[in-house]
Amino acid sequence: MACFDLIRVFACVCVVMTHFNAKISDNFLYNNHIVPNFYFEGRVGLGAIGVSLFFMLSGATQMLTYREGNLIEYYKKRFLNLFPLFWMAYLIATIVDFLCYKWVNLSNPSLFFYTLAGVDGYLCGRGFIGFEYYKLGEWFLGCILLIYAVFPVLYIGIKKRPVLTAAIALAIFTFFEIKANIGSYTVTEMTFYLRIPEILFGMFLVKHKLWEGKKPIGLFFSSICLFALMWFVRGKISGLTMTITFCLILFSGLVLLSRVIKNEKWKHSLSTIGGITYAVFLVHHWLIAKIVAGFDLKTLSKGQTVMMFISYLAITLFLAWLLKRYGGKITEIILDLIPARGIKVLALIIFLGVVILPVNAAVNHVRRASVEIENAEAQEEMSTNMAIPDDMKLSIVSYDGPAKYMSLDIFANELAGQGSVSIASNKETCYVEGWAADPLAGGVASSVFIQVGNEYYATEYGKARPEVAEVYGSKAYLNSGYIVVLNADEVRKAGSVVVHVISADRTYRYAPITYTVNSGS
Repeated sequence: MACFDLIRVFACVCVVMTHFNAKISDNFLYNNHIVPNFYFEGRVGLGAIGVSLFFMLSGATQMLTYREGNLIEYYKKRFLNLFPLFWMAYLIATIVDFLCYKWVNLSNPSLFFYTLAGVDGYLCGRGFIGFEYYKLGEWFLGCILLIYAVFPVLYIGIKKRPVLTAAIALAIFTFFEIKANIGSYTVTEMTFYLRIPEILFGMFLVKHKLWEGKKPIGLFFSSICLFALMWFVRGKISGLTMTITFCLILFSGLVLLSRVIKNEKWKHSLSTIGGITYAVFLVHHWLIAKIVAGFDLKTLSKGQTVMMFISYLAITLFLAWLLKRYGGKITEIILDLIPARGIKVLALIIFLGVVILPVNAAVNHVRRASVEIENAEAQEEMSTNMAIPDDMKLSIVSYDGPAKYMSLDIFANELAGQGSVSIASNKETCYVEGWAADPLAGGVASSVFIQVGNEYYATEYGKARPEVAEVYGSKAYLNSGYIVVLNADEVRKAGSVVVHVISADRTYRYAPITYTVNSGS
C-alpha cells in the first residue's frame, strides 16, 4: 500500500540521517550535522522516530501477511526475507574490512554465533556481550527478530483477547517505565518487550483498517491530544513514551498524506525505494564510517557537509540496490541447492537461536554484574581515603591526530553520547565500558582511570576490542577495552565523570575527557 511505502521511506530517511549526523559531527562533538537530531527539549530523537515508525509498520505488515496455523512457514518466510541478505552483507563488509585493515578478528569465536543469529548488535547495545564481531545490522535487527519470534503469540492474543493482550503489554511497559532496573538487570528502550505496544498498534491498525475513510483523521487528532497530555507530564515519563506518542501523530499523518499522492510514477518510486530499505539499513551505518575516514570533521563547511551527505546517500542507495538485486540472486542459487525441508529446519534453528542466545547472554551478564558489583563495593571501601594516583601527576600531552584516543561507549547500560551520559534515578550501580589507546606510542595505553568527584577508580583495562584494531589498522590496539562498575549515588552526586588515559610507558597522560551526567526518571 502507498501509505506503508511512504512511512517506510520516511522512517528509513530518519535513521540514515541520524547516523550521518552522528558520524559527521564525531558523535555531536561538532555542530556540522544536516538537520537537528533532537526535538521537544531533547526528549524525542530523529533516529528514535524512525525506529518507532518501523516497529509500528512491522506490526501492520506482519498482521497483513501472517497465516494462522502455519507456524513453520511463517518462520521460514521471515528467515528468507532477512538472513540471506544479512549474511551476504556481513560477508562483503568483512572482506572489505580485511582488505582495508590487513587484519581480521578471530578472537572469541563462540561469540560469532550471536552474529549469525543477527542478535549481536542488540546484545552489544544492552551491554550483554562485547563488540568482537558486531559489524552491521544495528540493535534494531536483533530486537525485531525477538519480536518476530513471539509474533504468533501476539497474533493469537489480538485475535482472541485483544483488550487483555493490550492491557498486559501496557502494564509491562508501565512497570519498567517506573522501575528501570531489577538488581543488575537494566531495561532500556532497546529491550524488545518495551517495543511490543508499537507492534500492537500496527496490528490494531490492520485489524480495524484504520487507513480507510475518515478513520485516519480521528486517529490523527486523538494522537495530538494524547501527545499534548504526555507533554504536560513530560518530567515524569521517559523519552520512549514521548517518542511513541509523537510517532502516532506522524504515522496517521503520513497515512493521510499518502492520499494526496495520485501520480503512479511517484507511487512506483516509493514502492521501489521502500523495497530496498532493509538493504539500506544493513549497509548505511558501516558505510558512513568508511566515507568520513580521512576527513577533518572540525573544518568541514556547510557546503562540504551537504556534499558529503549527497555522496553518502547516493552510494548507500546504489550499494543497497546491488545487494538487493544481485545478493538476492546469489542467495537464491545457494538456497536452491538446499532441500525445502532443510530450509525449514535451518529457519527453526536460527529462530531458536534468536530466543536462546539473548537469554543466555542476559543470564551471563547478570552473573558477571553481581561479581562486578561486589568488586565495586570493595573498591569504594578501599577508596575512602584514597590519595591521588601518581599517574595523575604526569604531564599532559596534546594530541590532535585523525583518530580518537579514547571512547566511553556504555554508561549505566545505556549507549553513551558525546560529552554527556545518562543514569536513571533508580539505579544503584553504574556499569561503564569503553576503550582507550596510546596512538602516540602506536598501541594500547597502560591504564585508564575514571574520576568521580575527588575519587579515582582504576578500570579493568585490557579487554579485546577488535573493531578498534580494525580502525587503526593494527593488532597493537586489540586489547584496548576497559570496564568498571561505579556507585550510582556517587556518580549522581558528582554530576560528571572524567576519563584519564595513561601512556603505555607511564611517562605522560592524555588530556582528560569529562562527561556530564544527566539523571533520568
